[in-house]
Amino acid sequence: MKILIVDDDPSLALLFRLLFERHGCNVLSCSSAESAIQLAEQFRPEALLCDLYVEAESGIHVANVVRALCPACRIVLMSGSDVHQFQSVVDPSIQVLQKPIGAREVLEAFGLFQHKRAVNE
Repeated sequence: MKILIVDDDPSLALLFRLLFERHGCNVLSCSSAESAIQLAEQFRPEALLCDLYVEAESGIHVANVVRALCPACRIVLMSGSDVHQFQSVVDPSIQVLQKPIGAREVLEAFGLFQHKRAVNE
């Protein structure tokens, strides 16, 4: 899966990048809306993980541009703010996660989490 990560927190972007790479994904990351749009035009991601606020830019704008470029792209937005206030302005196909976000929650949002079976199964 080709994933584009957009977050202006470099440590968080690196954490997500390593997590997705560990699960076999091809990952690009950036820290601005402008960079995200340029990368999306070239990379054509299958999935987007984007902060709702990226250097004072709107993650919703990034999501809308990426959706126009890649209609089948799975989009997940994240925010440290109350995510319920954004539900009415975000396309229903876009999932919005509340920070802090655990690895399992992120992987589940992209369909990458696999339940481990017990040894006896």
